[in-house]
Amino acid sequence: EEGKNEEIMMKLSDFYTFLFSLKWLENLSLFFLLPRETNLLQNFSEGIEERC
Repeated sequence: EEGKNEEIMMKLSDFYTFLFSLKWLENLSLFFLLPRETNLLQNFSEGIEERC
């Protein structure tokens, strides 16, 4: 009985670690994508200003 509970706890902690790393990767990718996106927007708005 003890071993079974430990096994379940191990699987749960692995699962939570997996979820956490997914969340972390998502945040990381957002962190890297955001500056690029804002730069694109900045360049775009600057380009419009130059045309006017």
